[in-house]
Amino acid sequence: MKECNEEGCSYPVFSKGKCKYHMKRKPLKRGNIKLVSKRKTPSINMREFFLSIWNKRPHKSEVTGKLLHGEPLSTYFHHVIEKSDILYGELGKFDENNIILLSGEEHELVHKDMYLYEEVNKRREKLLRKYEKERG
Repeated sequence: MKECNEEGCSYPVFSKGKCKYHMKRKPLKRGNIKLVSKRKTPSINMREFFLSIWNKRPHKSEVTGKLLHGEPLSTYFHHVIEKSDILYGELGKFDENNIILLSGEEHELVHKDMYLYEEVNKRREKLLRKYEKERG
């Protein structure tokens, strides 16, 4: 099995001689600040929201402690309560407590099995209690 071309890296090659941690990836998309019609107040976009979290937290998985290499990629940010959740999605969309940093692989796995990681499960339960109180 071939190893990554990066010096000191022994991960297997993913693409173009680089492992999944060293291959070039697209940065977070740029977007415009949107006006939320119900509130009539400016709302930050998802990119800015993720960048604010990236600047506050260590760049590692909050489940396994794996380092998150390079620029902040959207795949590193997981909504514990999904944005598509009918009851709580809107409450959690821009709630920093609803975001957990994961490696790309962990993010993919948690979408396949939302109960896979204990840390995500604990946060989900806490958030559900919080959002239930907020909804009244």
